[in-house]
Formats: sequence, structure tokens, C-alpha cells
Amino acid sequence: MSSSSRNLISNLPNEILTKILSSLATKVVASTQILSKRWKNLLGLVDTLWFYDSMVVYPNIKNKKGGLDRLCDFVEKTFALSSNSPIKKLSLPHRPRPNRPLHSWIWTAMERGLLELHLHAGQDDNDDAYFSV
Repeated sequence: MSSSSRNLISNLPNEILTKILSSLATKVVASTQILSKRWKNLLGLVDTLWFYDSMVVYPNIKNKKGGLDRLCDFVEKTFALSSNSPIKKLSLPHRPRPNRPLHSWIWTAMERGLLELHLHAGQDDNDDAYFSV
């Protein structure tokens, strides 16, 4: 079997790949960048961003604050990477945390054409508050 027939997904147009990637958590989408040079910039083209507190693993309670900082850094880097690309859907954890620029992220997404906002207000990622913009 040739290498081109084993990697049919990479032969898909960017529009289809980004639709597929938009259905995945943003952390998973970011991890696809290591697959090949072609996949390196696809995160910046995805119009649906899903961020969860559970994206960060807390080895122990002492590291939990550092994990929150890593989540904020990841969100900031993702927004910077996608620069002015449209954001249609955004999902964010919404538990009061110091130094989390939640309003700034929502405002940026609204400036980029946000249509749906999901705020996770419960104790786990399955307790959602859903808002349409």
C-alpha cells in the first residue's frame, strides 16, 4: 500500500479538515499539528474553539493553580494563533478564578463573528450554560 493511500485524510481540502477538527476539543486539534507540516497551521483555521478545565491535568492540589495558568496561556496562544480568523462557536469554563480574562476572550470572539457561546458553569464539563449571541 502506498503512503498516499494510507494517508487519505491529509489529502482532503482545508475546508473539510477544519470542519472535522471543529468537532474536537481544541487541545486535541492543537495536538494534530505534529502530524505533518500540512497540519501545522490548521488550528488557526478552525472556527469552533472548545476549552475545558479538564484539559489540564492536576497531579496534586498544589499544582492546580499552575494548571489554571496553563489553561489561560493555552487559550491566549490559541486566540493569537488564529489572529483574525472567524470564531463561530466558543466554549469556555466559567468558574470564578482570579486573573482569568474571560470577558476579554468573549469580546474577542464576538469581534470575530461569534454565533454561539457555551459557558461551563457547573462542577464538571457536562454542566453547561448555553447562550446564543
